[in-house]
Amino acid sequence: MKYDHIKRIILALAFLAAVLGCTNCGTGKSTPVAGNQPEEKSTVYFTSEITPESLVRIYEALGVEANGRVAVKISTGESSQSNHLRPGFIKDLVDKVDGTLVECNTAYGGNRGTTEKHLEAIAERGYNDIATVDIMDSEGEMKIPVRDTRWIKYDIAGKVYIHTAGRRTKGLIVGTNSQDSFLESMADAAQGVHDYFKTEGKNIVYINVMNNMSVDCDCDGSPLQKRINSKHGTHIVDYAASIGLGSLNYDIVDID
Repeated sequence: MKYDHIKRIILALAFLAAVLGCTNCGTGKSTPVAGNQPEEKSTVYFTSEITPESLVRIYEALGVEANGRVAVKISTGESSQSNHLRPGFIKDLVDKVDGTLVECNTAYGGNRGTTEKHLEAIAERGYNDIATVDIMDSEGEMKIPVRDTRWIKYDIAGKVYIHTAGRRTKGLIVGTNSQDSFLESMADAAQGVHDYFKTEGKNIVYINVMNNMSVDCDCDGSPLQKRINSKHGTHIVDYAASIGLGSLNYDIVDID
């Protein structure tokens, strides 16, 4: 696999990231393009070491402090075999930012489809042992506007509906079942959340952990690379850049 293709995969994974409550896309700053003005490059910090200590070092390299009420968005995983980030791996970072772990129930059933089942899964996987965990849609849902309404009419707070993009679910109407529209709807939903935080005067930091990568998300333990081309996975990167969510113009800084 060519290095450029690997870099594009790295960017695609930004939309499956662990999200902290603070800004600038897992990276340094990026300025939107205005007219023919050159786009300012983003800075992406990278380490090949996947340890609790390196997770903290990446956060510190960003130079952006998470303070106040800090939400650390994770996936709690579909089973003990799925590729979610384990509590022991994220504990040091969560402690450093004094964060609350946040997650949402899923729309496709499974063992996280209801708050009651989800709380059981969270306890079984040990997340309660390292921090307070808040299921964000346990007491209701919140609609967030999206800029492009071709595939989704609005976003629901959390990730519940991203997994069902391309289908009709609880009044959320989307246009098609095609793979590209599914990817585009994920980017649209991510942009909606990003815009909401900016509008509310709040910030986000994105830290992406690429470990035991799988086909669909960390809910699926299948190998990734054999299907990434067949699923046109890098399309989400090009589409996201085209709608102003992130940049393809960046420098990688290796902190190892």
